Amino acid sequence: MGTQRLARLVPTNKPKIGSRSCSPLLVPGANACFILAADGARGVLPPDPRKLSVSDEDAWVVATVIRGPQSGHVRLRRDDAPPGVDIEVERPEAEVAACSIVSDSEPTLAACEDIVGLGDVNFGAMLHSFRLRLEKDRIFTNIGPVLVVMNPYRPVDSCAPSTMLEMAKKTSASTDANDLPPHAHSSVARAYSSMVQGKHGTPQSVLVSGESGAGKTETIKLCMAALANISRSTGSTTEAALESGLLLEAFGNAMTVYNHNSSRFGKWCALLAPFCRAARISSGVIQSYLLEQSRIVSAPSGERNYHIFYYMLAGMPEPLRSQLYLVGCKQVANPSTDKEDNPGKVADAAALSVVADLLGMKQKELEAKLTTKVLKINGPSVFSKRLTRQGSTYTLALSPEQCGDTRDAVARAVYSAVFDHVIKRLNQTLGAGSIAASDRRSIGFLDIFGFENFAFNSFEQLCINFTNERLQAQFTDSLIKRQQEEWKREGVHCAHISFPDNAGQIELLDNSKGGVLALLDEECAVPKGSDEGYVSKMHTAFASNELYCKPRRGKGAALHGGKPGVVTKYDALQFIVHHYAGEVQYTASRWLEKNRGTLHPDLPKLLAGSSRPLLASLFAERAAADETKRATVGASYRSSLRALSQTMAATTQHFIRCIKPNMEQRPDHFNGQVVSRQLRYTGVAAVVEIQRAGYPISYTHASFIGRYRCVAFDKPELLAMAQSDPRQCCAGILEYAQKLAGDSAPKEPWLESLLAQVGATKVWLRAEVLNALEVPRRSVTGRAAVACQRLARGLAARKLFLVAVKHASGVAAVRVCLANKDVAGAEAALDKLHAQWESSKAALAALPPEQLAGGKVAKMRAELNELACEVQDLKDRVVLSWESGDRYEGGWKDDNPHGKGTYHYADGNSYEGRWAWGVKEGKGVFQWAAGERYEGEWADDIMHGEGTYTFADGSSYKGGYCRGVRHGQGTWTYKDGGHYVGTWEAGKKHGRGVYTGQEGNVVYDGEWKYNKEHGEGTFYQPDGGFYTGTFFEGKRHGQGQYTSPAGEVMFKGEWLDNKPVTSGSQRVAAAPVAPAKRLSLTTKDKSASDQSELVPTPSTPRGASAAAA
Repeated sequence: MGTQRLARLVPTNKPKIGSRSCSPLLVPGANACFILAADGARGVLPPDPRKLSVSDEDAWVVATVIRGPQSGHVRLRRDDAPPGVDIEVERPEAEVAACSIVSDSEPTLAACEDIVGLGDVNFGAMLHSFRLRLEKDRIFTNIGPVLVVMNPYRPVDSCAPSTMLEMAKKTSASTDANDLPPHAHSSVARAYSSMVQGKHGTPQSVLVSGESGAGKTETIKLCMAALANISRSTGSTTEAALESGLLLEAFGNAMTVYNHNSSRFGKWCALLAPFCRAARISSGVIQSYLLEQSRIVSAPSGERNYHIFYYMLAGMPEPLRSQLYLVGCKQVANPSTDKEDNPGKVADAAALSVVADLLGMKQKELEAKLTTKVLKINGPSVFSKRLTRQGSTYTLALSPEQCGDTRDAVARAVYSAVFDHVIKRLNQTLGAGSIAASDRRSIGFLDIFGFENFAFNSFEQLCINFTNERLQAQFTDSLIKRQQEEWKREGVHCAHISFPDNAGQIELLDNSKGGVLALLDEECAVPKGSDEGYVSKMHTAFASNELYCKPRRGKGAALHGGKPGVVTKYDALQFIVHHYAGEVQYTASRWLEKNRGTLHPDLPKLLAGSSRPLLASLFAERAAADETKRATVGASYRSSLRALSQTMAATTQHFIRCIKPNMEQRPDHFNGQVVSRQLRYTGVAAVVEIQRAGYPISYTHASFIGRYRCVAFDKPELLAMAQSDPRQCCAGILEYAQKLAGDSAPKEPWLESLLAQVGATKVWLRAEVLNALEVPRRSVTGRAAVACQRLARGLAARKLFLVAVKHASGVAAVRVCLANKDVAGAEAALDKLHAQWESSKAALAALPPEQLAGGKVAKMRAELNELACEVQDLKDRVVLSWESGDRYEGGWKDDNPHGKGTYHYADGNSYEGRWAWGVKEGKGVFQWAAGERYEGEWADDIMHGEGTYTFADGSSYKGGYCRGVRHGQGTWTYKDGGHYVGTWEAGKKHGRGVYTGQEGNVVYDGEWKYNKEHGEGTFYQPDGGFYTGTFFEGKRHGQGQYTSPAGEVMFKGEWLDNKPVTSGSQRVAAAPVAPAKRLSLTTKDKSASDQSELVPTPSTPRGASAAAA
């Protein structure tokens, strides 16, 4: 294994594995070393056990210094060798001494959530931290304000729904979104917090970028799900916004050589919320950019067409295929990829149907009537065209090649129109435009195609890479360039930091007076323009531009990154652009045709006249327009891209960089060279420098004074300068706050050591100063909050006390009238009590929620309702007697007891409680003449709910009843003091329960089945010994263990019929006794039927005539 590893790293001079003296392994220049001499002096490097970063073909690996310089070289041992294998290298002393040491331990690097916070940040340490974090599935890492997402190429727990819900709980519990751990959820939480707290609803944007296959689309899904959780948004609009991704992926994503789910269009999705405290998402709008149309008719080798075609063919039943004439349809994919079918495409097709229903779109609208037409175009569909010259119309036959071009143009136009229609319908479902622009907040998500560099790069790749140039410029301008320019204007002293600036690339591509895209538009306007003429003009125009060159020939023909050399067939059509992400060689084959994007005027009219209403409507507007006056694809795209850039520039931007750990999409594989390249050219490495050297936090003078004036509340002379000299006031607050910050604050003076600076209009702070400032601020605001709470609670208590006093007085008045059976007086007192409550509403509204819901207020309201029922019962009160001897006194309605009343039976039994239409309903007490009593809940004349049954001998049951029998959780207390606590079923002990003896000692703890011990349990003997194991119908039976009173295990094994199954040599307890008595009820334990019989009904039929007592 070690030999293979070394052979790959170094083609020659294979070392002796395991040896301590190996010849040099790494070729100087090809593999640079990134370490620092231990004592900081050049030329002197003693043995050092510390970890160092060494680069090779995998870019930075860890090594340890094992021997100081000898003959000008230093010996290192690589730490990435397999177990039992040593890989040692020697490097020139000068190279070693010029590099940096990795001072943080591996646990520190793996746990580091923000690279800026590392003790000694260098590129090797940063890269190694990413490597270690990916190994532990920590795919999210902060670099200052930028979130870096490392694509794991497999499911990880940090992206699971349960984790998202946990993050939502942390967000709601956190007072500051900046304190949350690195995660897509945290980035969205910061954006949402900024949107809600902004006085004017500052629009926010989450910009996700990265190469193709870096995980941008999945990250966007996480972000949108997080927004729904954070904003607590629910309903059809939110669900449609979350599920729209699947629909757009079906129509706009395809498999490429770098990504199995590559977005072939750009998307800006803005989710909108109205101005209100809740700020829940209620509508949205989606804009698409540059759908790759050429893929519709010709997918590149090794790639696929759009997913929707495969979903259709995989999920469509045979009868429907026959109906749509697709039984013999030509497969959309290349033959080479047909064997690698996605096993989940049938499930995806079913999911797509569900999503279509959710979005209010019929499945046939998506595919059956329109998209299938693209599949069925197998041969020339149009054989002629018409031309009009000087009033005459001519019909010209088309050549086979022209017929094929026309067919492809129609297929592209139809599919593009369907895609636009899907976007339109999505926006209708999302309620785009339902909230006025002046009355809404917004968070936008940008999902744009990643940078691409294939063996054959066409017009689409140029537009895609131009988009990434624009996005990179937005990133650089927002986080680096604009920051340094503002520091200069503010007069803030900060070292200049170099950064990758791609302004030259944008000028080359987008210059309206001679850029690459402008020259293409000019060539399209030339009557006999050609691809060759276009490339020739670029060679001339950009001959001196270092960002543009002709293809290389000969030995240097291969492009950087191991790309193959140029293809001879397209020599005259090729050119190279030096993008910010590297060189890309483009082939301008059929670029003029792609850029024009027009159809022959006959074709839109033909499609507009289709018998299919939807197809006709899609082309009706285009048929009426002049096709020759349409803007070119390039011009239209440049215009929309500028508008998008302006939209993003007007928002507060939150950046997420997605990184590919390797090019093969392999899980758990980290290629340092691939990651290193992405971190460098995207400017992420420069962000580390600017965050550590600069000031990541800033406040305007007014905002700073407003936030931290509480710190200096006892310095009125300082705060008095807030209007006259705000700059001096800010400086004074900083100086005073440092005295209060405590030991955690930086010791050196903040302003003198440039840890904080007060600029012309803003205060600029390092992160450690901000943290120190928050210490006294939280202390002051905490004390103030406690004081405010104390005052508020005192005021609420006084208000509640006054209301309670009035309420108690009113209740007493009603009670007196009820006792005297004064109906008129009771009604008057009750009306007065209701009036008191109405007048107290304002006072009660200011009370804390806990007092309103479950405190005194709720109890007083319940008492008021109960009094109202009792007054009504008094109004309806009757006293009746029957010839049988039964008597009734209480509420009466429709010839039946109703309300509160007392029924005395002739046999001596009685019931006092609530009635409903002649049956016991609600709470009541039934007393038997024999001395038994039930007090609790009733339903339909039967004990049902919670209640207490007391027997004549003193035993009792307290717990649940169901239809007259004990059921649920309950406690049986025996007359001798023992009791059972557990579950009941059908009137018997059943389930988990504990029987305790009269002395309070536990006798049995375990499972029961219909009044007998059955299942797993523990039986405790009076002498202290106990049995733990299985019981069967009240006996020890099965696997169990008997332990003596001394704690010694006397027997462990099989038991049968209450006895251990032993062999002659086994030691058994002398006499493990059975339970002292049967644990079933020994007192009068009535069955369900018995209890039902104990509840007699009135002997006189309901509604019968009765004599008033």
